Amino acid sequence: MVNTSMAGVKKPRCRSAKPEDALEIFAVLVEVACEIPVCIKDDDREKVIEKIQAQVGMRKSLVATDAMGRIVALLLVEPRAAGNKLVLDGEPQPAGLNLLYGGVTKSWRGKHIFPAMIDKMKRRGLPLFAAVRHDNKGHMAERLIKLGFEKVGTLFEEDKFRWLPNQGAER
Repeated sequence: MVNTSMAGVKKPRCRSAKPEDALEIFAVLVEVACEIPVCIKDDDREKVIEKIQAQVGMRKSLVATDAMGRIVALLLVEPRAAGNKLVLDGEPQPAGLNLLYGGVTKSWRGKHIFPAMIDKMKRRGLPLFAAVRHDNKGHMAERLIKLGFEKVGTLFEEDKFRWLPNQGAER
């Protein structure tokens, strides 16, 4: 069964990323890189693809695919060990997932894909952590706040955010 919105546009399907998705994930990451921002040099292409394969091999990351199965959004994550501390206040942090990179291709923006991916990640019931650079052009800090994350500090040139399963209702 294919999900459709009120306008009849097919909604993307959200699923766990697989190592064989690495090339398509890389293409999406390249498209959104200037907004995150992250620098991907041509010389680093193979190294970045290998890192993506390793990340998605853990089966924690998510992708959204269109009706043809093409990847239109990504949410790359990695496990976070218990006991990590936030440098600012030294508060012990629980185990959870670090949100490394998230993005939606330009042609699929405005369709609530990123919030749907975050909601799916939240349903896993694990604490979520994110760091957003101050020069992020995708308004990610504001998006995370709207999705129920709390800003827990600033370190160097990035803000730190977390969402805990017992934080209660979203804002």
